[in-house]
Amino acid sequence: FDGSALIVTGEMNDELFGTNMLKSYLFINPNTYTNKFNKQNIFNYFSPKIKNDQATWLLVDSVINSANKYGVVLENDADWWWWWNFCFKWQLCYLRLMTLAMPALWPTLDSKYMENYIHHFYSTDDFQLWAINSPESRIIKKWTDYKFQVKKEIFDFDGNQHYFETKTKRGSLFTVFSYRSLAEAIDSDFNLIKILDTSMWYDPNNSFT
Repeated sequence: FDGSALIVTGEMNDELFGTNMLKSYLFINPNTYTNKFNKQNIFNYFSPKIKNDQATWLLVDSVINSANKYGVVLENDADWWWWWNFCFKWQLCYLRLMTLAMPALWPTLDSKYMENYIHHFYSTDDFQLWAINSPESRIIKKWTDYKFQVKKEIFDFDGNQHYFETKTKRGSLFTVFSYRSLAEAIDSDFNLIKILDTSMWYDPNNSFT
């Protein structure tokens, strides 16, 4: 992070194809791809985890309203998961790598640094437009089909049939983030915040309640 090297990552590819959380959802709702979108199913999945009906509906409806606003059609439940990951988690995934930097380097990290030294391979406008306009790439019949298009690109290069047919998505970020001391947040001026005091940032009496 000292400006002596370019950092190229594979970030944003999950945002193009969906989310690993869909695996557990498919276990509960195996007809996710064949049945029409049902927001009650999404609510039922999150409700035991959030334990607050109002907050749960806020999550479910925020994703739906955002999709409607931008003309994204939610044909099935998997489309909800995809848009939630693509739209609502993009900024988080785009910036989170910076939280790994040593505090001594924080003053050098800003929008210019991001522009010149960090490149997330899958974050280009072309990749985003492809994801939005290629819903068929997100349809899977079994979990080994997840990220099928990426696996096909690898297969066309190396011809590894076993990998192509059996490789499944595995979470890997815990190996990076779980063993480091991280900043908890980044503000709009690219200041990294070691410990976030939510009372300084959250105002329940705001103008958009």
